[in-house]
Amino acid sequence: MRFGRKTVAVLAIGVCMTAYGADVKTFDVPSAAMGETVKVSVVTPASYAAGGTARYPVVYLLHGAGNDHTTYLQPFLMDGVDKWRFIAVIPDGKLDWWMDSPLLPKVRRETFVVNELVPWVDSKFRTLPQRQRRAVAGHSMGGQGAMRLGMRHADVFGIVGNVMGGVDICAAANRKELVRLLGPYAENEARWRSFSVLAEAERLRPGALRLFSIVGTEDFFLKPNRELHELLSKRHIAHEYTEVRGETEGMSKHTRPFAFWALGRLFERFAGCFAEKADAPLALGRLVKVGDEEFVCTGEEASVSPLSVATSATLPYGEPPSGGRSRRSATLPYGEPPSWRLLFQRVVDGRRVVMVRDLATGQETTISPLEGQACHPAWGPDGSVLYTYGNETKTGFAARDDATGWNLWLWKDGDRRQLTHGRQRAYAASFAPDGQTVYFSCDHVAETGKSASQAADPNAISRAGIAAVPLDGHGAQRTVCVLPQSNSACSQPRVSPAGRLLLRAELAKFRETWRLVVSPLDHPEQRTYLTSLYEAAYAPAWSPDGKLIAYTGFRDGDAGWGVYVMPSEGVVTQRIADGRNPSFAPDGKSILYDRDGMVYRREVTR
Repeated sequence: MRFGRKTVAVLAIGVCMTAYGADVKTFDVPSAAMGETVKVSVVTPASYAAGGTARYPVVYLLHGAGNDHTTYLQPFLMDGVDKWRFIAVIPDGKLDWWMDSPLLPKVRRETFVVNELVPWVDSKFRTLPQRQRRAVAGHSMGGQGAMRLGMRHADVFGIVGNVMGGVDICAAANRKELVRLLGPYAENEARWRSFSVLAEAERLRPGALRLFSIVGTEDFFLKPNRELHELLSKRHIAHEYTEVRGETEGMSKHTRPFAFWALGRLFERFAGCFAEKADAPLALGRLVKVGDEEFVCTGEEASVSPLSVATSATLPYGEPPSGGRSRRSATLPYGEPPSWRLLFQRVVDGRRVVMVRDLATGQETTISPLEGQACHPAWGPDGSVLYTYGNETKTGFAARDDATGWNLWLWKDGDRRQLTHGRQRAYAASFAPDGQTVYFSCDHVAETGKSASQAADPNAISRAGIAAVPLDGHGAQRTVCVLPQSNSACSQPRVSPAGRLLLRAELAKFRETWRLVVSPLDHPEQRTYLTSLYEAAYAPAWSPDGKLIAYTGFRDGDAGWGVYVMPSEGVVTQRIADGRNPSFAPDGKSILYDRDGMVYRREVTR
């Protein structure tokens, strides 16, 4: 430990965390509004001590109830400050809920943070003083404080992070410290509601802030956080909302370990925001320019072959974002989209079959057997084709008898190979970008790993989960459970072009609404909801660069199903056509979709 020097009315007590490289100092910062000094910890990255003229973004961290300015001085913060190169500022807020109390003149936590602390930090440290380079975040009481201060002072903060925040203080009306600050709830209900984050969200201007929230599924503040998410979604305010179902004890509850882990996740999101241009607007309004609709052919669920199998030339892709695209040669000459091959399903003599169409010649090839039903076709990076195949039934999905089911098949150069077996429903499959793993929906993905014959209800869509089949040179290895069955069905898994995220549709059973959800591929239980409960959304598709998502959607007021696009961060959307089942062309310049058994195409320009 080393001590700094005494300066004007401020005692600097420095603690050097050499194990992590970051440097920690604690200051007594004077507050004219409160008539006292406030303990504030400041953490600077190791690179800051090198001097020079480099300036840094700042993250203000507001602690939870019962904590203080030392709570966050943990490895997660030291690592984050050094890795993402920002300055962290942690004021002591006592139990004052980061507000200016209407009853206690000396409780002016909001005024201190916004009007006194921020200018003090900018004057003492080499900061980037723009709002787009300044974030405020916290957990529990601090998550509520961060959200409320950020929404009320979007001219000061450009980025807000909330971890399991008490965003509706009316739900905590029995807490003595809140009664001390606002008076009894029964006698001051309007006052209490005016101090709620939900009230601020009603007034928030779309595009004013970058908003991030993380909460555990067993947290006692889950309900108000969901309500805030739904309110923001209903108002079309861009935000990122993640619910975490923890596999480790305490990692989905209202605990400090969860808060530290979640804040570490937010630091990475903040770093991405800090890296943007200071005047970069949020992706609002029209996302793409849309060309005229063009008829392609009869069929459904169409997609164009990857560039790697549509060209005989070696393309200079380099490495991703496109991930697993190979450079191998194939059979068709490279050119404009008409030279590509189209994969789709079509009803022939009352049966669904999977077909490939050469868009240059119009020649069509049927690749699934004609005696059964085939659906949900998907290209592989090397030109192979996945599809679901089973016997004819009234439902189109359920097995006809106990001996058969709907299973995945792989087609390549005329050869067919069965990937899954048993009385099950394996459907809506897709390849990972490297072509080595197939992800699919399955109504027999149980957390216990039960086989198809052990499943109690093989036709219950509410029991669908996500599975994966790693491929080898001979076909497939053992099926792996990726996301177990739960109270919500999971369908149409799609791995991002960079191979890091898993996008899918989930059925919110209590509202019977399909929503789009994205998760880290290695932690699929950590859900970020991209669409709200006030619209239906399914059949998602990534753009080749991973920056856009197209999907089938329906909102109140829509005449029918439509094709929507959104940025990969979610929420802000644009309807581009009437239809369903969109897919991007490999160059990202057009989207295909179907309507009434016909495939159409529209050019899109960003």
